[in-house]
Amino acid sequence: MFTPGRKSSRYPSGRYSARDTPAMVLKSGGLALAENEIKSLLNDLHFYKTTQINELNREISAKFTRLISYVTLLYDTPEYETFYRWVIEKFGDQTEVIPATVGGYLIGCTVSTSFSKTAPGCAICCAGSMPRPKSDHSFKHCEHTVLRGIYNDNGYRFTIHRRALNKSDHESAYLYIKVGSSGNYHGFTEAEKKNLMATGVKRVKLYGFESDGRNYIELTPDLIPVENLKSRSSIRHFDNKNRGDRDHSGDKHRRPPSSGSNAAWIVIIIIIILVIIFLVWFAWRGNHKTKYMSNGYQVGGPR
Repeated sequence: MFTPGRKSSRYPSGRYSARDTPAMVLKSGGLALAENEIKSLLNDLHFYKTTQINELNREISAKFTRLISYVTLLYDTPEYETFYRWVIEKFGDQTEVIPATVGGYLIGCTVSTSFSKTAPGCAICCAGSMPRPKSDHSFKHCEHTVLRGIYNDNGYRFTIHRRALNKSDHESAYLYIKVGSSGNYHGFTEAEKKNLMATGVKRVKLYGFESDGRNYIELTPDLIPVENLKSRSSIRHFDNKNRGDRDHSGDKHRRPPSSGSNAAWIVIIIIIILVIIFLVWFAWRGNHKTKYMSNGYQVGGPR
């Protein structure tokens, strides 16, 4: 998602001018001059720690972008350790690390996962997130491309969290999808496989991750061609008991339930009401006709 040393232009610059950019602030007075502003940004962003980054409003997006600029500028300096400590002090209270959220980006590389002993940087919560200081020799950046498959009512869509540094490795990737505790998943449609290959990836090792962002399950033993991934025929093969891979990252931004079933019930109720009205009218018409005929007979009959 965000790589140190590479600026992102995804978010608006907001109210900040070229004269008070993080680069100018650091050049003027170093980290000491920027401390109050950085801690203020962290305080403002803490409320949005479980919010998906692409769902931030304009003002908060600008603040997030400004904080990322400090990450980029400080990463190769000795001051980065101090900056990193401020971030951990503010966001270290998180119990769940949700990928692609504000909190997920800031502390995703600090949590212990099943990748911690081998390739901590390859965990979905860490790939593309704010890295640990260079002095932390237990940390290693992921050498592979890392993608996440996000499932919604339209099927899977794929986002790249980190590209392999070597172009020769771009065709192989780790792919993560959200699964339930059973680890079951329903596979991918042929169209989804084509979309995945459109990112330049030809082989993937598939992992499932649980909602806490810490535990991972190997769903394929090794890298396999995308064409060989488990298939499903359509996007509607998800039953009520196995929806673990439906991604609801960021609880505040869940979609409302589908209104299709509600509309069906409304139509049924309207039909019932119309039938009742028709029966009442039919009964009234029958009674009215009987009375009319009776009255007519009395009027026109013998006197």
